[in-house]
Amino acid sequence: MSENDEKPPRCEFQFDPEVDSDLNSRVVFSEIAQPWRCPQVAEAKHNGEHLCLFHLPTSQKQPQDVQQRFVECVSQSGPEVKRFVGAKFEGITLPNVVLGSNDNNPIDLRHTTFENDVNIVGSTVSQPLFLTGAEIDGELKASGATFSGSLWAQHTELNGGISCSGAHFKESVNFRNTTFYKKSKFNECRFEEEASFYGCEFYTINDYSPEDPRLAKGIHQPVLISFTSSTFSEGANLNSCVFHGFLECKYVTSEGAFRLSKVEFLEKALSQQYVPEDIDWLC
Repeated sequence: MSENDEKPPRCEFQFDPEVDSDLNSRVVFSEIAQPWRCPQVAEAKHNGEHLCLFHLPTSQKQPQDVQQRFVECVSQSGPEVKRFVGAKFEGITLPNVVLGSNDNNPIDLRHTTFENDVNIVGSTVSQPLFLTGAEIDGELKASGATFSGSLWAQHTELNGGISCSGAHFKESVNFRNTTFYKKSKFNECRFEEEASFYGCEFYTINDYSPEDPRLAKGIHQPVLISFTSSTFSEGANLNSCVFHGFLECKYVTSEGAFRLSKVEFLEKALSQQYVPEDIDWLC
């Protein structure tokens, strides 16, 4: 580039937690505490601002271009290149890949929006992953995935539910005060460190009302909130959760306490617990 050539403009997206978030970083430990400006190079203008590929509206970019750039960024070393705070994604489809670099800086997707599914089935996320304050309108698909670093997803909206059967979480998991819609499949997961679901709200979708006589007869009992056959090396915290459907916890193995105090089961015809007798339940 010659001296007369202009450098491409920097993305002008800024996130100010005092203005753009109702979460308090003193309470929500994974929340952004300081104002942040995106370091990416701008691609185009929108409403008078130069914005990068991640912060442009989804109508102004191709999803495959965003996904390719995302993979390139998370593969690079350094903290800022892996920060996507407030980004707008149509969705992500990255099954059976390795996401990460040779450092331990987190993939920062706080306060991002996804219009469709996030599919990382069978993939390995080698960095810590921040999803606090994010909203996923599709389903978070992570069955068979491995999370090598910690996962922070506090106050996250999972509007299409989550399916992560057989996933392996090598470090701590924190879904505190997250809302799960439609389904929550944690069957046969392995949690090696603390797993917190404190204050979460679990919804389900089923085609019968709680008063339907077929439910009483056991004809239709949808299991859409399940921790069956999962292993918790340091216990799990489900205190203060609200369940709007059928909860199943058969064959759970927990070396620490499995906390279920101050839990609400609504729509009682659908809300039943199947829990083993040989682990430490704190209710």
